[in-house]
Amino acid sequence: MEVADIRRGNPGPLPRADQVSSARGRNYSILNVHNDTSYELTLRYSGPDSFKVVFAPHEKGSLEVLVGKYSVAASVNAASVRNYAGEETSSGGNQQITFFIRSGNFPYIPPLALPGFPGSGGSTISTFEAWPNKRALPAYLK
Repeated sequence: MEVADIRRGNPGPLPRADQVSSARGRNYSILNVHNDTSYELTLRYSGPDSFKVVFAPHEKGSLEVLVGKYSVAASVNAASVRNYAGEETSSGGNQQITFFIRSGNFPYIPPLALPGFPGSGGSTISTFEAWPNKRALPAYLK
């Protein structure tokens, strides 16, 4: 319901996370999230599994997300910062994204691009390391 409420409020478009590597045969994705803002960031997922995860300012953490299509909403605890929403598909791979706010009150949430990650212009890395786990799937779902 929270995702639907945010989507009705004319949110900004939520960009997709960068695919870092694949994980054949796995029924969930691992998403590394970096909240590079000075605010508390809340991510809400609605799909095959529905959940909400809160990141402290500047916190890095990982989420385990079942394979499937999700409606996703992102917000921070600042009235002057716009909410974001969009669609995301979990395909069983490893992904990464950074959320930050650009100059003034204009928020911008781009996909993460670091040297060594695909699409960043650096060399492609062959391993993926999940950040501290913020949301693990129960063992019976893995």
